[in-house]
Amino acid sequence: MNIDARIAERFGLDEQAMQRLHGLLDAIEAAPMNLTAWRGDALWERGVWDSLLLLPWIDQFGTQFLDIGSGAGFPGMVLAIARTRSRWTLLESRARRAEFLQETAGRLGLDEVRVAAERAEEWIWQDALLREGFDAVTMRAVAGTRASLELGLPYVRTGGRLLLPKGSDGLADVQAEAEWMARLGGGRIEAADSIVAGPDGRPGKIVIVEKAAPTPEIYPRPAKQLGM
Repeated sequence: MNIDARIAERFGLDEQAMQRLHGLLDAIEAAPMNLTAWRGDALWERGVWDSLLLLPWIDQFGTQFLDIGSGAGFPGMVLAIARTRSRWTLLESRARRAEFLQETAGRLGLDEVRVAAERAEEWIWQDALLREGFDAVTMRAVAGTRASLELGLPYVRTGGRLLLPKGSDGLADVQAEAEWMARLGGGRIEAADSIVAGPDGRPGKIVIVEKAAPTPEIYPRPAKQLGM
């Protein structure tokens, strides 16, 4: 069984979702800029499958989601394809990548996907409704742990979740920042194994941070101060 067929079976995706995933990966491989070094089965495994592992938490926490640093569309675009009734904002500071995401979402008929070509630490100040306006926020390989917590948690509503796909030491990295996380309103931490193994051969971690209390309004700070 091909990897795309295994993904469809594993996550219960219908024909339309699979056609859209094929369309996304075709667009990535055909893009004039280098969106990712992954090709072929690596795109399906490291891009699609690993993104879809976030679905159990996406399904628990409402319909309004934000993906910070969407890049080629992992995980935000993939999750929007898998759950078309959810509303996704893909935040990507690099203009050409944001344009790619916008054009691809339109081509795939993803009407509930919005793309913002903004930096996370700046965009939140543009509209008061953005602060704590999302049920869950995803961030993949955007910044170090401290900066990721400062960028992501202010966008999450109390009771929602910040989802951080990380390397094999990801859980320990977040646990080591417990005091900082609590200052930002973070609470209980969960973790699950990723399908993708790191250079050490151990599986990566999906770290899930509960939003237990409002984030003080001084956060996030300008880029030079993030995580300090």
